[in-house]
Amino acid sequence: GAQRGFLLAVRDDDITVIAGRDQGLPPDGERGASPRGFSQAIVRYALRTNKPVLVPDAREDLLFAKDSYVRSFHPKSVLCLPLAWNDQQGVLYLENNLAANAFAADLIEPVERFASQALMVYQASLGPAANKIAAVREANVVFTNREAKILSLIAAGLSNIEIAARLHIAEGTVKWYTHRLFNKLGVESRTQAVVRAGELGLLALE
Repeated sequence: GAQRGFLLAVRDDDITVIAGRDQGLPPDGERGASPRGFSQAIVRYALRTNKPVLVPDAREDLLFAKDSYVRSFHPKSVLCLPLAWNDQQGVLYLENNLAANAFAADLIEPVERFASQALMVYQASLGPAANKIAAVREANVVFTNREAKILSLIAAGLSNIEIAARLHIAEGTVKWYTHRLFNKLGVESRTQAVVRAGELGLLALE
């Protein structure tokens, strides 16, 4: 099975995280955001070929072993499925870091069917979400150096206390800056802030 998974939407070569889960982390909160992301090389290969990509062990795969994500995080099994619903393109990315050959080929069809339904639901709700992102873009969001630093540390999974210690400021100050970030990005949680900043190209990971 998968330890980590992301449902991704693709439009104009931009990849947006619709939903994600990292086993062992809560869906939101102090450590809700998963800073690791996923292998762009595997995702884009699946998009380019428009075929399921089943990687038994990414660390030893001739195509992907030199990918920066694979070299940094050493994922083993990866399953990547290109999806489409009407004019909406998407990708399901699943990863297992404990075992090679964790995904069986006969699982591809049912998993692909389920993920396509999720993509359909996403497309149905795209209007309001797209409007919100467009509004943030039109507002020409600019972060101060301190805000950008705190956002990058949030994306790296640090808690408010850890960020305060890293930057030598009070925890209350971190919370204040975090709320400013939420307001600028039009979001209500850490995970949403990281995803939205990534969509807007405003996130620089530590």
